Amino acid sequence: MNFSIGQKADLLIFDVDGVLIDTSLSYPFVAQDSVHWVWKNILNHSIDSNGFTMDHFYAAKQHPSFNDDYDIAWVFLCITLTKERENLADSAPTLLEWKQLLKTCKGSNVKEWVEKSFGERVSRLMVRRICEEFYYGKEEMQTITGEKCLFVTSSQGYWKRETPMLNYHWKELPLPSAIYTGRPEGEMKLALSLLGWEDFPKDRIITPESGITKPSPKGLEKLCSLFKASYPLYFGDAESDRRSFQAFGKGAFIAIGNTLSDHDLRFETTSQALASLFDSSKQF
Repeated sequence: MNFSIGQKADLLIFDVDGVLIDTSLSYPFVAQDSVHWVWKNILNHSIDSNGFTMDHFYAAKQHPSFNDDYDIAWVFLCITLTKERENLADSAPTLLEWKQLLKTCKGSNVKEWVEKSFGERVSRLMVRRICEEFYYGKEEMQTITGEKCLFVTSSQGYWKRETPMLNYHWKELPLPSAIYTGRPEGEMKLALSLLGWEDFPKDRIITPESGITKPSPKGLEKLCSLFKASYPLYFGDAESDRRSFQAFGKGAFIAIGNTLSDHDLRFETTSQALASLFDSSKQF
């Protein structure tokens, strides 16, 4: 069955985080450390527990509206601050409470949901800036954004913890390829550098700067229109990826990793997926 899907396919569309780049040591820890940094340095509260765990992070990734990892940290802080206590252990929602609260977010506008349900108890823009500074680090923050770190001046850049999940150049892939990602352009530049894909055509990449964000199918529509493709394979690792594909309705969705464990067509890595769908003798 897998090989027949590869025979029908005419375009490969990749998400980035967890699909082309292993981000397990970057974004989850950016979110966690940003929560702690705000709690201690902005709110002047004590950190007496982790509060925010990796389980909290990945539970959010199973929700279709949480494509933006930086918003996970902001939402967690706003919810935690509703308790109006100064210690993290008594304030942070348990994993079960977190999952139940996430279910109340029905639309795709996370900011609107937070404002109506909990209030913007800490600045969203500030939290996002702190996340960026953890991710980029002092040097890359200046080089890529042209701005100096305002809050976190000690980070070496969590992007340096990332590793590529494909060993092939994009021109060596079995079909034309494109990218639909929630990464902004600056972070996308670092991902392409890690992959050795600095020459990947910009018109094949959909980032939030385009005005298109998941779970909208418009990113897939635009890329398929560019290639006149009718049966794309979309490789993703989060619920927002799957919902984008379901709304698009053409081709096949390939789940990567463990977040979408209920999906039938799922592989541990993108390399394994490509080998199974196309030529098992190649190690992508």
